[in-house]
Amino acid sequence: MRRSLVDRYRESHGSGKLIWDELQSFGNLVEKTPDWEEAYGVALETMKRARVNVERIIQFLREQGYLFGYRPTPYGEGDPPWVPPAPDVTDQLQHFARLVGPLPVSLRAWWEVVGYVSLQGTFERDTDEYDGLPLTDPLMIRSLSSVLRQLSGAQPLGGLVEDGIAEDGRPQYLFDIAPDLYFKAKASGGLPYAVRLPDSKADVRVMNVCILLPAPPNSQHSCHGTALDELFVEYLRRSFRWAGFPAMAFWRSPEVERLAPLFEQMIPI
Repeated sequence: MRRSLVDRYRESHGSGKLIWDELQSFGNLVEKTPDWEEAYGVALETMKRARVNVERIIQFLREQGYLFGYRPTPYGEGDPPWVPPAPDVTDQLQHFARLVGPLPVSLRAWWEVVGYVSLQGTFERDTDEYDGLPLTDPLMIRSLSSVLRQLSGAQPLGGLVEDGIAEDGRPQYLFDIAPDLYFKAKASGGLPYAVRLPDSKADVRVMNVCILLPAPPNSQHSCHGTALDELFVEYLRRSFRWAGFPAMAFWRSPEVERLAPLFEQMIPI
């Protein structure tokens, strides 16, 4: 008898990449069908692990004197680095679906299980050294409540950027889910990380993600940004591998050594 992908994921102790690749190969999913139920089950298990990682990161950073956030806060979110899903998150998801259409199960499960996260900030001893923040691409995911506030101001949906047509003929729109890595560092930035919705696949591509690569010797800048083609769960996987600060892979800073004890506490997703 074939073991379900959910069972395989639960029993896995490493990365779930192969399982997520298989889910993405299902193509468009119809809610409540067997394929959708399996994808949704894996997504919920994935985001349970993600939530544990978020809780561990924030607890560790607080113990180390990390200062979260800066003003003005992006998208009008609150000051806490993590805000769990609202009690009415199911109603919010249904409202979103009525206005826009289906969500990929990865993003839906994130908003159901994890909520809003922002690791933007700096360690206390660094605040007087530089007016900006470290260029570490701290994990930030906008809340569903914030997205719905954006929708409420559309005329209707006319205030959103239309970007393509879904297979069912619906227009697709760009939704910002986080600032880009430069804006997160209080520097002049580029386009925000965004997703194209509606999307009924298991996972959704995150647009405008940029990684840093070393520049040649004697270059004016020590690194340069390169666009990355990445799905949402892939971005989360890469972020948690670096304890929520994935640009540390390219931008070596004192935070790497300071966060070293946290790396081994991260649960692979």
